[in-house]
Amino acid sequence: MTATPRDPGLQPERTTLAWQRSALALAGATIVVGRLTFGTVGAIALLVVALGVGHAAVIFATAQQHYRIRTGATRARQWPTGVHAVLLVVQVTALGVLELLDVLRS
Repeated sequence: MTATPRDPGLQPERTTLAWQRSALALAGATIVVGRLTFGTVGAIALLVVALGVGHAAVIFATAQQHYRIRTGATRARQWPTGVHAVLLVVQVTALGVLELLDVLRS
């Protein structure tokens, strides 16, 4: 059986799509949690929502840039690999703290 040649663009495309799904899920979860906690926490919820949507936009954009660099479509400088993960961890932690404040204040 002969092996079919691999398309070098498939793995970067899957990775990009996964990060885009993560960014969209992060934005959606942030908006929902912000909406649910706004009555109790107030302006802090708006701050967390603004940061979350901003983080999601950065993750989405850098995932696209990473894909274009990996496929050779551009020669732009890419962010270090851990930036996506760090932004995701920071936002999920902020959501957890927001929920904790909501529980403690109610």
